[in-house]
Amino acid sequence: MRIAVVSQGFGYGGSYIAAANIGKALAAEGHDLYYFAYQYTTNYSDLPEDRLFQFGLPHKGIAEVVDKMGKGLEFLFHRSFVPADFAKPELKRLLAYLDQYKIDVVILNSFWSVTLFAKALRENRPKLHTIAWMHEATDYSFGSLTKNYRPAYIAALTAVSAIVCLTHFDLKVFSQYNRNTHVIYNPVVLASHGQSPLTSHKIIFTTRLDTYIKGLDYLVEIAKQLPPGWKIQIAGQGRPNQVKTFKNMIADVSPEHIEFIGSLDGNALAEHYQAGSMFLSTSRTEGLGMVIIEAMSFGLPVVSFAHHGGREILEPDQTGLLVPVGDVSAMLKDINLLISNVSLRHEYGEKSLKRYEAFKLPRVISQWSAVLDSLRD
Repeated sequence: MRIAVVSQGFGYGGSYIAAANIGKALAAEGHDLYYFAYQYTTNYSDLPEDRLFQFGLPHKGIAEVVDKMGKGLEFLFHRSFVPADFAKPELKRLLAYLDQYKIDVVILNSFWSVTLFAKALRENRPKLHTIAWMHEATDYSFGSLTKNYRPAYIAALTAVSAIVCLTHFDLKVFSQYNRNTHVIYNPVVLASHGQSPLTSHKIIFTTRLDTYIKGLDYLVEIAKQLPPGWKIQIAGQGRPNQVKTFKNMIADVSPEHIEFIGSLDGNALAEHYQAGSMFLSTSRTEGLGMVIIEAMSFGLPVVSFAHHGGREILEPDQTGLLVPVGDVSAMLKDINLLISNVSLRHEYGEKSLKRYEAFKLPRVISQWSAVLDSLRD
């Protein structure tokens, strides 16, 4: 099959990395893969340059003002707007690429790609198969994320050939709009590594530095209340303004309790996980949470807020410790439970390693292959 993956970009971020990993694996299975980015140009995952295309047009000056005014006026008069109406130049270029490379299947990566292009692809290329790959939890995507264009979002979901989502909670919602919906986990692709001995006094946190979504305000509150000798070690990447904001947030927290070590990858990231005795997830919402799975592959026990991703991965309190979203006191209670009980850390660490098996690439790619095979004419 000739497959196009359409995404905002292929830089740093869970959905971008997952798209690159699945694309590479499908190519290894014999499919012909092409990658199309319409906003960001970074090639974080080293995709083949001759298969990676940037088709977005710059929106600067008057064009940007017109876009903003158009959206504002449309929402003012109709209480919603259609994002695809403001991406017609991008659609034209995308259609030309799809025709040029004789694409059979388009994988639309994440809610924004789906909203912008799914309905138009159905109308302009009715024989083309499209898959909506939904990385966002439905409580978020059907909430504040699409509140100004909900009808357009739903129309896009009904227009695709299939939907791939990340949790069984989301399956129930998406199936209301498209019966051909499947749960396939995003894979974790890591070099072979050992596991943590769980003897340090470090709590590991890995994140994109989005203060609200990733609950960094909660993280800071937790750090302030840790027992003596314990600290949260944070590896994270973000835009310069996000890094600055986060550094300001932790400025009044004792360095004994919190340490920001910046962006890591490769061996440095592995050492980060191996240095810890547990992992935290303080996100307000999470589609799946790739960093949770990465941490579990090192045998780290996990304490997480009960967002969709946390509940799916940790199978409510079977594989890790879950607390209500935003309940800092409950999270501190579970953190202190693991701090005070080394044997319990090892018990949950073993559970993490067993659960990690479900997220390995061979299992995931076989599920993707089944969905693609079902779309063959």
